[in-house]
Amino acid sequence: MKRVKFITVLLLCFCIFGCKDKIFEEDNNVYGNVQVGEKVPDFSVTMSDGTKVSNQDLIGYNSLIMFFNVECGDCKKELPIVNTFYKEHQNDVDFKVVCISREQTQLELIPKFWQENNLILPYSPQDTRTIYNIFAKNIIPRLYFCNKSGKVVSMFSDNTEYTYLDIEKNVALSGTLAQKMASVSDLNNALELTRNSNN
Repeated sequence: MKRVKFITVLLLCFCIFGCKDKIFEEDNNVYGNVQVGEKVPDFSVTMSDGTKVSNQDLIGYNSLIMFFNVECGDCKKELPIVNTFYKEHQNDVDFKVVCISREQTQLELIPKFWQENNLILPYSPQDTRTIYNIFAKNIIPRLYFCNKSGKVVSMFSDNTEYTYLDIEKNVALSGTLAQKMASVSDLNNALELTRNSNN
């Protein structure tokens, strides 16, 4: 009888903790629906400040589109790095960043995370996968670097941890800030400051 109870409790725990992380269970489809070299697909989102952004609004700008969920461990690590880059370059007239949440069922967690981590990134709160599924089926965080013609020139997903330097290189690849590339030591210092501020 004790053994039956133990197995029942074990199965119950498995179900509880298995379901808890189900939103982040992924397969190995790193590349998604949108490949490097392809146009950014049609999408439209409402940002946290009420403004609307679509793929058409990004034409003429080099842009970074990031998908995230603040309950995702890798997203929690990488959002502050993206934020550091955004703070450095938010006034560049030819550059835009759009962060879009994926299936954030508790939308109130986003501004809470933003406040706790001093983030200023523009974001669109989404409680479904509708927008995300236009780009991919699985894996977050996911970043798309796009050029002024609206073409994806590079992409990151959680298969590799990216750094401030990675972001800078890929934005430069998309045509932005090439003339403003800082030294490797300056970039590493910025990344170190970000890490220290979040410890």
